[in-house]
Amino acid sequence: RDNLWFSTYGDDGLVCVTLTGDYLTFTTKNGASDDCFREVLELRDGSIVAADRSGGLTFIENYKVTNTITEKETTITSAILTMVQAQDGSIYCGSNGNGIIVIKYGKVIRHITEADGLNSLVVLRIVPYGEDLFYVTSDGIYYDDGENIRLLDNFPYSNNYDIYLSPDGEAWITSSTGLYIVNARSLAQNSNYSATLLNENSGLDTALSAISWNYVDENGNVVVGDEIDRKSVV
Repeated sequence: RDNLWFSTYGDDGLVCVTLTGDYLTFTTKNGASDDCFREVLELRDGSIVAADRSGGLTFIENYKVTNTITEKETTITSAILTMVQAQDGSIYCGSNGNGIIVIKYGKVIRHITEADGLNSLVVLRIVPYGEDLFYVTSDGIYYDDGENIRLLDNFPYSNNYDIYLSPDGEAWITSSTGLYIVNARSLAQNSNYSATLLNENSGLDTALSAISWNYVDENGNVVVGDEIDRKSVV
């Protein structure tokens, strides 16, 4: 609907600015799970799910709160860092220390932790790859094919931040040492492959940032944030 959504820490909570300039706020006063938010995701049906500072979730449809899930229900007591909607409609939420929760039909249906194959419970990004998922954690990249979760230990670096999957089959992986480019299928299969590293020798003259949200412009350029609030285009 061409709305702008802002996650704020303060009296306004979650803020929606509509195309006509209307200014809507969602806080505990009108049913939201908290007054401080960190992450917003628009679902395929046009509804909104917002993650608050402590692991709770607020669902919004037609500008009204329709459901909330508290941190007690999610069993997540830290901030949710990333959310995606899988092909089956499930919402995967990666947290800052409590692994991943999976939500469907407004309820928690699964909690992914060490018992499922994650060695790190800090999940920076969840990236869909067809029907499967990549997990970028604090100790490496994992692949979830729906049956097993495995560490992709053939990738040459562990301190990674994000993955962009390009239309031509490449995976662009931001990290503390620069930007890696690998074949996405080879990455998922954990096969033997070569990785191209773009770093200071390629013109990236500062470290990339773990907390930046990167994006791709209309020309296919990947725009990544660095640690001194600049943007690098590659």
